[in-house]
Amino acid sequence: MSSIYDIAGTTSDSFMLNGKTTLLQGDDAPQNYQGLNGDYYFRSDGSLYAKKNDAWVNLTSTGVPDASQGYQQMIYSDGEVYKFANVKVDEQGELIATVKKEVEPGESDKLASATMGDGDTFNITIGDVNGNGYASINTGTNGTEPIYIRQYNGDNIQNELTLLDENGDTIIPHNLSVGGNVIVSGTLTSAKPTATNSTTSSNVVTAGWVNDPAYSTNVVHRSGNETANGNKTWNGTATFSSTVSITGSLSGSTATFSGAVSAVTASNATNSTQVATTQWFNNKMLVVDALPSNPDANTFYFIKQ
Repeated sequence: MSSIYDIAGTTSDSFMLNGKTTLLQGDDAPQNYQGLNGDYYFRSDGSLYAKKNDAWVNLTSTGVPDASQGYQQMIYSDGEVYKFANVKVDEQGELIATVKKEVEPGESDKLASATMGDGDTFNITIGDVNGNGYASINTGTNGTEPIYIRQYNGDNIQNELTLLDENGDTIIPHNLSVGGNVIVSGTLTSAKPTATNSTTSSNVVTAGWVNDPAYSTNVVHRSGNETANGNKTWNGTATFSSTVSITGSLSGSTATFSGAVSAVTASNATNSTQVATTQWFNNKMLVVDALPSNPDANTFYFIKQ
């Protein structure tokens, strides 16, 4: 038969009930070395603790927020009492992904973070720089951790965009559609059709690539007019199917045209290396009374009637 004990007015720090349970009291939180499993601790601030599994558990209702005020909210401890966290869960207790963050001007904060492999880090960060907010997906430690965007078909990778590889390069698996200008600040290299040595010091503007295997190793084709303001050099064969207008000199071993050729000057024109022009042709025409005894093979002679 159990007994009821009146401990009112006692000044002792502990009071044993029937040799089984001890009631303790004090101003500070109980320490693990105090009491035995099944004991209770009354703290002077009104908190009540019970010792279970060699640890003190705070039983005081003031240490736990009112459940009716935190529907579907998680609870966390600030070291003294429990509070509702600004994190939502569904009715099954699963975490809802929506996370609310407020970042002060000039500051940043992590929305998510993880450790990978041998200490590599991953973070999704938001922040502010001079009043402009930003979001960042970043990896850390060596600066060589790749970042992928993937589409899966079951367990298999269907498409993979490498946003940054270990060298900082971007790899696009399929076509790239650009609605604005493309500005190239370095060397432009293309594998299709072929322009492996193509370089430019300014922007490259094309109306469309032409996949022509017959010339893909020699020239870069474009489907429209082309204007060259400086020198233009062909290391292989250059074929023109429409009119070519030349305002400067044309040099090379052989030039073959299937259409009309218009040239303003050809001051260095020779019969073996230059295109025939009106000026060149006039210089090679002579009107004579009789043919010379040693005619020039490169001159046209006309006998007067």
